Amino acid sequence: MSTEKFDKQAVKFDYTNLGNGVTEISAPLGEKIYVIEGKLRAMVIDTGTGIGSLKQCIDEFCALPLVVVNTHGHPDHAGGNAEFQEVYLHPDDKNLYLQMATRKARAEDMKNKIGSARLKMYEDSLLEIAENVLSLSEGQEFDLGGRTISTYKLEGHTEGSVVFYDSLTEWLFVGDAICAEDTWLHLDHSASLVRYKAALSRFISYDLKIKKILSGHEPNIAQQNLLNDKLELLDKVISGEIVGVDTMTFVGKGKKIRYKNTGLVYNENKITDDQF
Repeated sequence: MSTEKFDKQAVKFDYTNLGNGVTEISAPLGEKIYVIEGKLRAMVIDTGTGIGSLKQCIDEFCALPLVVVNTHGHPDHAGGNAEFQEVYLHPDDKNLYLQMATRKARAEDMKNKIGSARLKMYEDSLLEIAENVLSLSEGQEFDLGGRTISTYKLEGHTEGSVVFYDSLTEWLFVGDAICAEDTWLHLDHSASLVRYKAALSRFISYDLKIKKILSGHEPNIAQQNLLNDKLELLDKVISGEIVGVDTMTFVGKGKKIRYKNTGLVYNENKITDDQF
């Protein structure tokens, strides 16, 4: 495994070759982006917050034509879309993306995360939003040449969250849909716990062989048992067997709960759809 750096002014992208034609990029604010190379083209999974040039970073190690997919419409996963010609997003997150991924909205989001002083380091490098994204659908497959990436809907964190399965490596790329630690379900636009459980149960029923789960934030690598651990936790919270403790995140209050090696931050008033 080799690690190199791409630097531009104060904007730094680190990238690591994970083997099997997969490269992990750490964006300036720590978001995880993945590049999967086939024989004919490469897939970029998420584009970070849109600080500086992700494309120039990718050009350092990949010369293939690029297709870009967003795991969901949040600004730290779709903020860099403007550099790319072919970008796919599930339509259930299109309105969310158009609201949250504008340059102004991302700057405000960054201020809440990192404070005004650090924001000033990056403001000049912040890209504009790319409004023309293509529709991504459940079951959509991308032939990269010698490897196929499949799309699965897994709503919860957002209504349009999806995950991508690489049948060559048997790796699953999940964005924020199944975080190794705390999956955030306390957002105003998150689904209820009951609906997230149904989506996760549906995905597990596909019985995919998964050797590694790679998510959008550290700790970003987990094993297949994360799926059932998360499902067990959802069962216990929905039934009332366990209750989280009050917590505050940069996007608001929620209930935080830890179970085995995973966790949730959820809204106690959004356990079921009936509470909406």
